[in-house]
Amino acid sequence: MTRGMGQEVIRPGGNHATTFGRLIDLRAPLVPALAPRRPEPPPPPADVSAATAPIATAPPPAKYTFRTIGAWPWKLLLWRSLKLGLVIGLSYVLLSVNISLPERLIGIYAAVAWLYAINSQRTLLVALLFLASVAVYSVLGDSDTAQTNAIYAFYFLVIGFVSAALELRPRAPK
Repeated sequence: MTRGMGQEVIRPGGNHATTFGRLIDLRAPLVPALAPRRPEPPPPPADVSAATAPIATAPPPAKYTFRTIGAWPWKLLLWRSLKLGLVIGLSYVLLSVNISLPERLIGIYAAVAWLYAINSQRTLLVALLFLASVAVYSVLGDSDTAQTNAIYAFYFLVIGFVSAALELRPRAPK
């Protein structure tokens, strides 16, 4: 059903449209080369009785006792505990130093970003937000807040570039 030349009419099914007398499938991609490939369906099993045979199950795992304690990931637990201890210790030290609270929190963030490998893009985004606030406060005439935010932006830029350098270093294969 067309109403005139060049008018698009949506059919009741909702998946096709008619334009200039041509039927267009709206589900098809515009560029076939960029269309996602659908996985091939698996071939049917050759023997139907083998496909319906019951699957053997493993015995339930034993409870942890002193004999099976070797199964615990001790290295991972120790490493995570050491990281958490370092963050808590550094937080205690930074909170006891006579500097402003935001600078203390930025120092704690730097330690957490290094220990937990926070993506450098997040840190640089925070620095960009502080730089944008510097421009806004400068236009509004609040130069003290603009200077403070510029200092915080510098801190986050340093943290971001150090974490980016740590991301780029080659790591030994596990």
